[in-house]
Amino acid sequence: MFARNKKAGVQHEIKTNAFVAQQLFQCVASTALHGGRDKGSGRRRALTAELENSTVLECLITPATRRCFVADSAPRTTRAWPRPLSREKIMSAPCLRSVFAVPPGDPVILDEDGKQLQGLVGPFNEGDPLQLTCQVEVAFIDPRASIKSILYNKSLSTPIKPIQKGGKPRPAVTWWKDYAQLDESYFFSPDGSLVKNKLEVAAITRNDLLATFTCQAANNNITIPASVSITLDLNLKPLDVTIQPPERPLSANKEVELVCSSSGSRPPATLTWWKGGQQIRPTRDIEEGGSAGGGLSASSSVLLFTPTVDDNNRILSCRAENKAIPGSALEEGWKLEVYYTPMVTLQLGGKLRDSEIQEGRDVYLDCKIVANPYTTDVSWLFDGRELPSNASAGVIVSTQSLVLQRVQRAQRGRYACAATNKEGRGVSSDLYLRVKCECDASALFAVSS
Repeated sequence: MFARNKKAGVQHEIKTNAFVAQQLFQCVASTALHGGRDKGSGRRRALTAELENSTVLECLITPATRRCFVADSAPRTTRAWPRPLSREKIMSAPCLRSVFAVPPGDPVILDEDGKQLQGLVGPFNEGDPLQLTCQVEVAFIDPRASIKSILYNKSLSTPIKPIQKGGKPRPAVTWWKDYAQLDESYFFSPDGSLVKNKLEVAAITRNDLLATFTCQAANNNITIPASVSITLDLNLKPLDVTIQPPERPLSANKEVELVCSSSGSRPPATLTWWKGGQQIRPTRDIEEGGSAGGGLSASSSVLLFTPTVDDNNRILSCRAENKAIPGSALEEGWKLEVYYTPMVTLQLGGKLRDSEIQEGRDVYLDCKIVANPYTTDVSWLFDGRELPSNASAGVIVSTQSLVLQRVQRAQRGRYACAATNKEGRGVSSDLYLRVKCECDASALFAVSS
């Protein structure tokens, strides 16, 4: 490439086309490059443009030189200019060097096992670490192919060996998340054939659900960077678990409907009911849809529960768990408080034996009560009628005990005690009291019916 019949010190326009579709080239013009390998003198100016367009190079023309050194990443060569066709003094063309800036190839995203990832990937578990590697192959020149650059002066054609992969110069590889840059610390493989950037996330959060992670490779500021993106699909832990209605006392043998609900899990949480460490079956399960796009779901489970007296102080709980995520279970529990009517039993007090009750002796009866909540009233019955306290008649009632002083045969019969609380009134079984006559050793004794 050269110019002839041009005056020194004047800028001229040199146009060239190279038939390499949609690639880039860089032209460097030197004002004075003296023969051999001497590149030390002269000024250089660079211009980058797409091929198939015209490029204006401002070249300061200097007196002719016979030989021009052309340098590139390929081995250094020396090119001789043709003899001038004009008799005028030749003001030579400077040495022009064309360097192709090739956009990088497509990046590739790999997981920690080296498997290529594309599009929607996962699902990954919330809380797990994430390691992604993006790599781009660096450019190489295929020695088997060549393309000619045809100059407008038609006096010179230059063979150009095309770039086949990657990019030249080597690209910068960066990570982005939803348009925010995450990492720019790329590095080169030992043999220089790859540019890599390794992204490490200590723990995936629910904010990463359906987030787009993009790897970009760029080596110039003209073309759009090459990029590849993946979208993370996640398994998410449940956020909460509740039991409705709120915790309260339950009545024995009365059915109650309990609803356990959980939200935030992806996929929906599995709900299970437990009583005293043993799983119990729910009546029905309900799964509700989540927010659009996020896929978060709420799930509910209904339990029709009939508590018994034995359930008092046991733990009834509902557990919400994403089976895909170990250790994700949340549990809400009640310590059951079961109300029931008083359970009442009646027995002889002290060391009395029913066979030893005789007229004139004192008789003690004890009323044993188990109740929740506590009793508010205790009463005594004799042959089905309430027995009031009457100290003058020797009948003394003291809460849960009854004393018959100097018992008489007229006091034989059926005795019972009754206790009352919020749940109702409980009555003991009858205790039949028989009294021996002092004059008859044959016997009257107490029996329990």
